[in-house]
Amino acid sequence: MQLGKSTVQDVLSRFGLAPLRQGDVDEICYRSESPLEATWVLFGAGERGDWETLTQFRVMSAPPADITCRPTTLIPPGAPTDSGVRLGMPEDEIKPRLGRLVRATIAEGRVSSYEIRLSE
Repeated sequence: MQLGKSTVQDVLSRFGLAPLRQGDVDEICYRSESPLEATWVLFGAGERGDWETLTQFRVMSAPPADITCRPTTLIPPGAPTDSGVRLGMPEDEIKPRLGRLVRATIAEGRVSSYEIRLSE
């Protein structure tokens, strides 16, 4: 899925039906089926994408509050991006990538969640 190009319908077509959480950014959540390394991914579409085109995604190592996440084999453990950002990567590896578009939460020296947004 690509920010600014893929749509909510693309996500639903690829990963299957899942509940939509509406807010400032509408989100759909999926979780990996891996029992060893649980990963949750929330695909979001906001005003900039007319609530149809993806404007952000969040990847977490713990379940998000207030949304049901559909299990899927299509979410790999750690959910790596094409640029190499992934859960569990060392803090010193993600620091150069942090900024306006990439935000991360660090726990015990490793990435425990990250968010990537469409540039403004």
